[in-house]
Order: sequence, then C-alpha cells, then structure tokens
Amino acid sequence: FFHFPRCQSSSHCLLSVHRSVLPTWDRPRSRDPMISGSCCAIVALVALLCLSQLRIFAQRRELAAARELASLASARDHRIKARLKRMHRLLRAAEVRENVSVCPPPSPVATKPASGDSATGTGTGSGTAEDGLPASLLLKAQRSWDWRAIASEALRPWGSIRKEQLETAVAACNDNGTMYCQRLQVHKGSLYLTDYRAIFFDRHYAPARVWPLLAALRRHRDLPDVDIVVAGNDEPRVPAFPGVGSSWAKTCRRWPGEKGGPLPPAIFASTTSRGVMDLPWLDFAWYFPRKPHKLRTPPWSVLHPQLVEAGGKVRWEDKLEIAMHTGNVGSVHRKSLAAVAEKAPREVFVNELFIGDHGKIRQTCKEMGLHATGGYQQHKCFMRFEDQCGYKYLLNSASIGYANKFKSLLLCGSVVLYVREGMRHKEFYEYGLLPGVHYHAVDTAAEVPAA
Repeated sequence: FFHFPRCQSSSHCLLSVHRSVLPTWDRPRSRDPMISGSCCAIVALVALLCLSQLRIFAQRRELAAARELASLASARDHRIKARLKRMHRLLRAAEVRENVSVCPPPSPVATKPASGDSATGTGTGSGTAEDGLPASLLLKAQRSWDWRAIASEALRPWGSIRKEQLETAVAACNDNGTMYCQRLQVHKGSLYLTDYRAIFFDRHYAPARVWPLLAALRRHRDLPDVDIVVAGNDEPRVPAFPGVGSSWAKTCRRWPGEKGGPLPPAIFASTTSRGVMDLPWLDFAWYFPRKPHKLRTPPWSVLHPQLVEAGGKVRWEDKLEIAMHTGNVGSVHRKSLAAVAEKAPREVFVNELFIGDHGKIRQTCKEMGLHATGGYQQHKCFMRFEDQCGYKYLLNSASIGYANKFKSLLLCGSVVLYVREGMRHKEFYEYGLLPGVHYHAVDTAAEVPAA
C-alpha cells in the first residue's frame, strides 16, 4: 500500500511521504464510467439478495405460524375426542336405550317427587328430569367419574414443585400456632412422618391425616418415593385472590417468587377452591377412630354400608316431610338457618348439638320423641346418622367454609338441600357432583322453606 518516491527537497519529501502513506482505497480515484456501472450492478445485486432473504424470512415465519395453528388444532381435536370418548363410556355405563343416541346435559331432578316416588328414582316410580329423561338414568351416568380429570385440574397451577416449596410449607405451618401440620415421606416403601403442631381437639384425630397415605401404600406396593406437607386445619392455607387487592398484595409479599424470594408453599389441605393454591387431601372425617370418641361418628368404612342399608329401609312416603339439620350451629350461616327454623317450624327442623355435649346428652331425639317437633331446639338430644335417613330433606349448611358430613347425607336416599351461602371451599369429591342431579342447591337459608 505504501510508495516512497525520491525527495527533491525536505518539504517535498515530507509531503510525498504524507500522501503516499494513505491506503490506495483512500486516494482520489478517477471517475471511470465502467467502474461506476460495476458498482451500481453490485449494489443492485446485494439489494436483490437482501430482498430474497427477507422473503425467505417472512415465509419461515408464516410456516412457523401455520405449524403452531396446526398444533393448536390437533390439541383441540384431541380434547374433543377425549370428551366424546368419555361421553360414550358414560352412555354405555348407563345402558342408554336404543332411541337415545346422545345424552343431553343433566337437568335438575325433581326435588319433591309425588307420593310413591323415590328421590333417587329407585322407588315404585322414578323421578323425571324436566326434559323427560329419567332421573335414574342421569344418576347411573354419574356413577363413572373421571378422577384423573379432577386430579389434573387440581394440579394445573403447579407445573412442578421444588424442595424449597416444601420448606416454605413447613414455615407456613410454624407461623400459625393453632394449626396442625405433618410432613410425610415415603422412602423405599416405608412411611416416615414429622409432627409440627397440634391443637387440643385435633390430637384425637391426628392419625386420620396419615391413613390416606398408608392406604395408598397398602394398595400400591410400588409407590414411588413421596415428600409432602399436610395441613390438618379445615380451611386452605395458601390464598390467591387476584380480585381482592389486599389479599393478593399480602400473598405476593409473602411469596414473591423472584430474585431469590420464596415460591408459594406446596401444601395439602382438607378443602380447596379456585381462590387458593392448596392441593386437596382427605378430611379427617373419612378416618374417624373405631373406638368411642367425642363426635360419635364411626369411620367411613363402617358408616358407608350402614347408611346405604338405613337409606334403603325407609320408603319415601314414610319419611318425615321436613328439612332437618343436626349438629354444630356456631357459624353465622347455621345461625341464620336456626332463625329460619324458628319462623317456619313446619318446614325446617334444626337440632343444635356441640362437641362439649358428649357425655351429657345420652339419648337420641327419636328415643325422647323430639325428632318430629320441628323448629329450633338446643342441647336436648342427639341423632345417629341412621336416624337422619328418616327425613325427606337433609340440610347441608356451612360450618367453617364447608360441611364434612355432606358425603354422609348423600347416602340416605333423601333430597339434600345444599345451602350455597358460606360454602367457600369444597372437599375433593365435590368436584364430581352436579347440582340438580346429586343435590338441590339454594342460595340462602331463607329459601329453604320454599324449596
């Protein structure tokens, strides 16, 4: 690149060197038309190449979008096929008649059948839905539940669970002095547990929190290793209400989940709802002690066949024409129900009984002749579950966000009136129930007499 000419003088030499050190591409060039034309051709060629690359890029984006749409359509088709498959399976299980090709949506079952009819369609007549489809057919179709779908729905907020979230769950247990909590670990087929906190009442029923996992181990010897935290209280522990500003802000402050902050705890609770991130666990009422205890209720394995038998012994026309509730009346929602019973004793009967009455009250209401009085009576007698099957209408009202005797009421062959007011949470099995098929729903206690 450099050319050093002879120096005629010192100044000429410096000037020549200064110009000669310039690279050849920075020296003044002559304006040759051929060179200019070649440059234009090169620029045009580069422009064409750029345009072709842009077109290729656009085509690739269109192809990727088309593939994404095809993937979404395929997923949608898969969901539709799965739903159709489930529908056909339910239809086969229900033994649908030949002239019924598609099962219509479940319609409300008549809540007050005529004399001689059964609430479940098993009496001398059969209850009929509004569209003419037998109620018994709807109930048969609902016998086959999709438990996998219920479990998948509960796990949807949890793409994965980290070990740190179990530690956060343990910390959440220790934050509340009135909360009972356990950490359960299965390792090579053996169960290990740690108790964190226990309140006085729940000490007597603490083993009920462990029995579900023990039952799973008995049925599935190849159960993989498990590490979970179970809360023994009635209500969920991980609220997530985006529509409630203060609640959502408090949740985000406790578990920010970014820049090293803790993620929400992975914790199992007796009840759940769409406004919490807890995972469903069995309520302690499924595994009551076999020996005598304060709540008097036998374990579900004993109570279930007893109620099925008791419900089948009482004909619909022999049941008392009254809506009945017995048990705790401590919540504001059950107090409203008691007030309704005082105003409408012919339609509603509320029998108040607390845990502290155990040992004091030893006679049943039927033995004392107080089972058909109606109205609101307090701390006089108790009722066995078999006695409750003698009423046409059984009330399910909220205690602390839910009522764990709901499952028992469903077995009596009576109509269960589900009072929605105050029912903030559900047990795991309730996500498979349908209003109008398995129970009749009313919004408030004031609507019970008319229902």
